[in-house]
Amino acid sequence: MFLKDHIVHPSAYHIGTPGRSQLRINTEQKLHNLIEEHLDSQTEWSNLESLSKSIHESVNQHSNDWCVKIQPRIDRFEWFYARRRTWLLLALILLLGYTLIQNYGLIWIPFAALAVSSFVILWSAILWHKNATDKFVPSQIRHEHIQQISVREDAATFVQNHFANVIDVKPGWFRRWNLRLVFLIASLTTPWSDKGELSGIPSIHFAHWALIDGGKKLLFLSNYDGSWENYLDDFIDKASVGLTGIWSNTVDFPPTKHYTDEGSRNGPLFKQYVRDRQSYSPVWYSAYPRLSVQNIDRNTEIAQGFAECPAGKELKNWFQKL
Repeated sequence: MFLKDHIVHPSAYHIGTPGRSQLRINTEQKLHNLIEEHLDSQTEWSNLESLSKSIHESVNQHSNDWCVKIQPRIDRFEWFYARRRTWLLLALILLLGYTLIQNYGLIWIPFAALAVSSFVILWSAILWHKNATDKFVPSQIRHEHIQQISVREDAATFVQNHFANVIDVKPGWFRRWNLRLVFLIASLTTPWSDKGELSGIPSIHFAHWALIDGGKKLLFLSNYDGSWENYLDDFIDKASVGLTGIWSNTVDFPPTKHYTDEGSRNGPLFKQYVRDRQSYSPVWYSAYPRLSVQNIDRNTEIAQGFAECPAGKELKNWFQKL
C-alpha cells in the first residue's frame, strides 16, 4: 500500500520488448530450449522438412502448457493505446480548428501561425542564452563511489545491468518547463517506434525518466544489456541529440552549443559526469536476467515460425535463427 501511494509516474519511458509480457517472454525461451534439446539429440536427418516435423513431434510430446497464442508483438489495441496522447492532441487541435473556422473563418490561421512561430523563436532564444551563460563545474572523480557501483556490474549470472541516477535540475522555472516540453515531445514520438529500439539502440530493456521533488530533480532508471561502457558509447554515438536535449537542463552537464550540439558528444567529460552522479542500487529486479533484448526478439521469431510451419526458403531462414 505504501509503495502504491508513493508511485511516481514517468514523464517519459521506453520499453525494449513492446507487446510481450513476462509470461510470453519466458514461454518463448522455454520453447527455444525444447527445440535446441531436440536438435542436440539428432545425428542424422534427410532434409529440413523431416527435421522440422520431428521437432514439432518432439516438442508436442511435452505438455502444451508452454504454447501461447502466436500473435503480433503489438496488437491493434496496444498500438492505438500507446499513441493515445497523440490522438488526444490531434483531436484537440482539430476541435479547436473547427471551432475557430466556424466562428472566424480562415482569417485566424495566419495569426495562429505567427503566435506559434513567435513562441518557438522566443523559447529557443532563451534556451540558447541559458546554455551559453550557464556555469560549468567539471565532475570530480570519486574512486570509492565508482568502486561501490562497478563491483556490482557485469555479474556472471546476468547479461543485463542496471542504471539509476537522481540529478538536480538547473534552478529556475524555465529549465523545469523545458524538461516538461522535451518529455511531452518524447511521449508523443517514441510510441511510433515500436521495434523496441531507443534512437537506434537495441540493447535497452527499459528506460524511465521522471521529474520529482516538484520538478527540482530528474530521476532516470534503466535496465540494459552489456557493459556500462558500451551502454554509454551507444548513447553517445546514436542518441546524443536526445541525451543533450534532456540532461543539458541538469546541473553541471558538459557545455552545450546550439541547443543539442556538443554536450554528451564530449565522451570523456560526459562519462565522468554520468558516473559521478550514478546512484548506488543495492537491489534491482529483472524478470529474465539471462536474456538480452536480441535474445527475446529472436525467440519471438522462432515461436512464430514454429507455429506457422514454414517451408522452402522460409524454413531455411527459420533454422538459421536457431
